[in-house]
Amino acid sequence: MLARCLALALTLIFIAQPLAAKSSANVYAKTKMPTLTKGDRVLLMPINYHMLLNAVEEAPVQDAVLNKIKRKGLKGKFAKIDSARDLDDYMRLSDFANAHLDNVRQIKQTYINSIAGKYDLVMLPSVIERIQKLSHGGMQVDGNRIDIKNKGRKRESNWSGTHRAYSLLIEVYTPQGEWLMTTYGGISIPIYADFETKSFVRKEHLFDEIADLTTL
Repeated sequence: MLARCLALALTLIFIAQPLAAKSSANVYAKTKMPTLTKGDRVLLMPINYHMLLNAVEEAPVQDAVLNKIKRKGLKGKFAKIDSARDLDDYMRLSDFANAHLDNVRQIKQTYINSIAGKYDLVMLPSVIERIQKLSHGGMQVDGNRIDIKNKGRKRESNWSGTHRAYSLLIEVYTPQGEWLMTTYGGISIPIYADFETKSFVRKEHLFDEIADLTTL
């Protein structure tokens, strides 16, 4: 879940040492983590949604990220990229599909160093799609158990196999552009099971219900 994702990242910074997580995709730098104090400033880059969310679904994710940082006693602010061309360039740079390329991290480091200013930490958030295992009517999505909602059937379902789920990915950097960690947290299963049509259907709004918002 998003809260777990951010909590993990911020907790590591506050205690200034990495924690080992079993069966986790989280990755940490070998360098010592910097220590943040209350009131320190965090620059959040625009969230790369990878065209996975509808427009009305983006604001709840952004609000949840910002509120989580504020609850830690930090001052968080989303960067605003006014130029459409510059924003497009940033989205390509932060595209998950390009993360494996050798020069991408170096370019990110140079870019962050150029825009971080007086901020104490820089985060690059993205919403990505990951394949997860179905089990007992839902799935474990990067540390968060999320159930699949049903339509046309009331009894409990027991799914098997795999399906798509959405997670929040956060890359954390120092203001000098040094990469510190990459962490993940599940935020949504974008489909519901329609037993009338015997198919999985994309939800109209991922965070329309209170239960969906608590996942964040």
